[in-house]
Amino acid sequence: PPRSTLFPYTTLFRSVIPRDQAVSQEFDFASKKWGGFSYVAGFYGLYDNQREHDSYNGGLFSDDSTIVTHAAALFGEGTYEFTDQFSAVAGVRLSRDSLNAKGRDFTGPFTQYGDRSWNSATPRASLRYKFTPDLMTYFTYSQGFKAGVVSGQLPPAPAPGASYPAPADPEKIYAYEVGMKAETEIYTANLAAFYYSYKDLQTEVFNTATFTTIPENATTAEIYGLDFDGTAQLNDWFQLRFSGTYLPTAKYKEFDHAIAYLPPMTQFGLATDNDYNASNSRMLVTPKFTGTIAGTYGDNFGWGRFEATSSLYYSTGYRWEYTDTVTTGPYALLGAKLTFSPNVNRFKYTLYGKNITNRA
Repeated sequence: PPRSTLFPYTTLFRSVIPRDQAVSQEFDFASKKWGGFSYVAGFYGLYDNQREHDSYNGGLFSDDSTIVTHAAALFGEGTYEFTDQFSAVAGVRLSRDSLNAKGRDFTGPFTQYGDRSWNSATPRASLRYKFTPDLMTYFTYSQGFKAGVVSGQLPPAPAPGASYPAPADPEKIYAYEVGMKAETEIYTANLAAFYYSYKDLQTEVFNTATFTTIPENATTAEIYGLDFDGTAQLNDWFQLRFSGTYLPTAKYKEFDHAIAYLPPMTQFGLATDNDYNASNSRMLVTPKFTGTIAGTYGDNFGWGRFEATSSLYYSTGYRWEYTDTVTTGPYALLGAKLTFSPNVNRFKYTLYGKNITNRA
């Protein structure tokens, strides 16, 4: 029968049992210097087998899925130092990724609902200049590639003569970054400004009609902002650390086929819009600012070493759904820990607390 007749209750209980087996291996080679030139090269391989068993309402309905992924890549990068201050870097990565997805309802036979492979060549180039041994600046252009993805649950059976929905297309990024790095015995500081342009950005939604998580692509998206972090050793016993990311723009430039949920709330949930226009709207779960500041007091005593650390994390608000039906407001999380390292043994003892103020 159609799936809708299998759920006569408004309450749905779901049990998920995932299993994942993966093996990966990477080989790297770094050359000696020939004058001002040096290079690194390598190979990467991955085999991943993901299985999932879903049971609904105590076994009233169940499904199984198996997704096997193979990935392999060759990469190389060369550096040429024109002077002691100025150098250039160029490289490329050649990748091939494939996935095969099979699933079944109840104990029926497994059906293939995804079988795709993709090739990519992603370059990277960078210019670096050292003002002093402690201060350098750089500009980097790079491309990134993320293979296509498929739902972890078997989609509903297609109509006669039709096929299962295709996996989401690969995600590609074109990244530009300019920054500065400083490091001394007293402090470190890193500052970067970046611009990311996405093509076919992968997103995930939960389809309430089929009870499956569906990956889809936003046509284009962009992010730009600032990223910074650093440390300061204020004296022999106190260190200050800080980091933050500011994203004034993080939006879907073109995304006119998003799946959204529209109010009002009914006994069957929100209405599903499978063709919602999310173009020029902010990305989901993407706060404009996140930052952390932490301080550590540490000193050596006759019995051993004592350290006390406190940290404060802050995030502006963000949304979970394209229509802003579900949002998270600004919040701060406080953490702390005390560490004892006695001289009488090699153990370290730590007492810690996370989210000490119990912030929801």
